[in-house]
Amino acid sequence: MNMKKRITRRRFLVLSAGFTAGILPGQHLLAQSGTYRQIYCPILMYHYISYAPENADSVLRDLTVTPELFSQHVAFLQENGFTSITMAQLWAGLTDGVELPEKPVIFSFDDGYADAYAHATPRLLERGMVGTFFLISNNMDQPGYLTWGQAVEMRNAGMEIGNHSASHPNLSALGYDEQFAEIDGAAQRIGEVLGARPQFFCYPLGRYNGQTVRALKESGHIAAVTTSDGTLKWTADPFRMSRIRVRNTTEVASLDWLVNRYV
Repeated sequence: MNMKKRITRRRFLVLSAGFTAGILPGQHLLAQSGTYRQIYCPILMYHYISYAPENADSVLRDLTVTPELFSQHVAFLQENGFTSITMAQLWAGLTDGVELPEKPVIFSFDDGYADAYAHATPRLLERGMVGTFFLISNNMDQPGYLTWGQAVEMRNAGMEIGNHSASHPNLSALGYDEQFAEIDGAAQRIGEVLGARPQFFCYPLGRYNGQTVRALKESGHIAAVTTSDGTLKWTADPFRMSRIRVRNTTEVASLDWLVNRYV
């Protein structure tokens, strides 16, 4: 058999998923109105870009991607035709039909750890990439977390800043007023320092309910990301955007499979 014409089982499944979803690699599904209704855009979910301490538990180790491995991720994606975009750009593509790169990807980072400034941002900038960093406002300027000054520098360098609540609670366990205070209070503080309120939210612990979505809408947010797995985004469900969890064991071959799915 001509090796150039062979197709791997994994590639066949990827292409089949694309056909099933009505979307092919490099294409977006258009609504009758002419605006994009469904877009293929993997949102990668990172936490720590650092080195896990020797006494780290299994959860901390799982969430910690070394700077070297992160560099491999960024290089692999760029060299394979992916272009990083922000949540704002994805939103513009979904709602206004703004043209996006053929293979868009979003680097998202939860919690606002200090290594976002020390390790993640420099490695993104080296490759001309951008990232979206979701901050916990009460943790800013605390040991192990970003300073507000660093967040301003990152924003000025092209990074996007999002809201991850004031204190990172399980929002679904709170009443509406408490949820609104967590969400709006953080947005207000971020806006005071950065000059603009964030419009994109990341659910702490991935937990939310109908009241959370209501609080987000009433506090001026337009979309939110979850911990649910997937690569396709829909205009009809902007407060439940899926992401891809990146672990300390996610080597380049695994990342290749994760981003090249249409689910």
